[in-house]
Amino acid sequence: MDFKNASELLALCTQQQLPISEIMRRRECQLGETTRDEVTHRMKRALEIMRSSALTPLKTPVKSMGGLIGGEAKKLAQHAAKGRSICGDVLHKAAQYAMAVLEVNASMGLIVAAPTAGSAGVLPGMLFALQDRYNISDERLIDALFNAGAIGYLAMRNATVAGAVGGCQAEVGIASAMAASAAVELMGGKEAFAEKLDNLYVEQYDGVLKSTFLMQYPDATGLMGQFCMGNEPSFHIPYLYNYCGQAYKTQRKIHELIDLWFTDSPLGICGDEDGGAMSAFLVFSAMGFYPVNPASAEYDLGSPIFDRIEMDLPNGKTFTVRADGASQKAKYIQAASINGEELTAPKFTHAQMMEGGELVLTMGKRPNKELFA
Repeated sequence: MDFKNASELLALCTQQQLPISEIMRRRECQLGETTRDEVTHRMKRALEIMRSSALTPLKTPVKSMGGLIGGEAKKLAQHAAKGRSICGDVLHKAAQYAMAVLEVNASMGLIVAAPTAGSAGVLPGMLFALQDRYNISDERLIDALFNAGAIGYLAMRNATVAGAVGGCQAEVGIASAMAASAAVELMGGKEAFAEKLDNLYVEQYDGVLKSTFLMQYPDATGLMGQFCMGNEPSFHIPYLYNYCGQAYKTQRKIHELIDLWFTDSPLGICGDEDGGAMSAFLVFSAMGFYPVNPASAEYDLGSPIFDRIEMDLPNGKTFTVRADGASQKAKYIQAASINGEELTAPKFTHAQMMEGGELVLTMGKRPNKELFA
């Protein structure tokens, strides 16, 4: 029961009528020639290590080897205890747990690299924040770890998780993809996850001055609710509706974000450009697609702002995106095909792009909610 890419993984889920976590668990049993109890025991041990690294610094702060960091996680917990949380409860908890794990890592303590030491706080931060809020059992957290493991496996198989090779997205981006996939399964599936995404764009920092919020989180610029357009760890989030069967919301949100935060004024870039990351988001999204998980070698469809673009490829071929009828109002995809082949999911591969040819999108003013559902 092996799989080499996301398409094969999802096909297995459909064929077997099983969630990603169970497919990954069975794969581990089969390829490792071991029992279900044994692989579950190993994952339980990983969860225990994650919990220890996320909780210990909240009581007893640990300093990094150079003494530069240590104690920040406890301060976040103290702020929350005094009612001075500057964001939603789940997000605040996730931040403090993630920071705690990174403090343990910096002090040369025991952590679980998920997928790397530098990004090790993302997954446990999400897991334990959701567990606190929704009283989720450890058994379900273990399922979530198998789910996240499947995404991490695909990243390591098809690309890299090394920051020295792939930059921030290779570490934090893939850790975020692992956490997002696990969260979908934890929260009860696509519909529940889509509802949480909806809430992200309208939630506010309760009872806290905007100046106080930005003083603690200076990179949290370009806010829409608690979604942060101004910092690269958030760039994939508008495209996550594609994974919930509600691709039309991605199409709407991309236009909203570009219209609001990417203008031709002196403030036309709403945050830290950080090596071209924000401009890359704009260029990709304006063309109508984005590499949500670079390791998958796939591009997720958004909604183009141009009716036609042509890309001259390094191999001498040309890749064209034709958006028939595209306009500021006609932002919803009604049908999609690549080189004459209908797309049944809101994505296409890098290999298809490099072959040249044409991506054709038929655009309309009303969302096609059945498309890619």
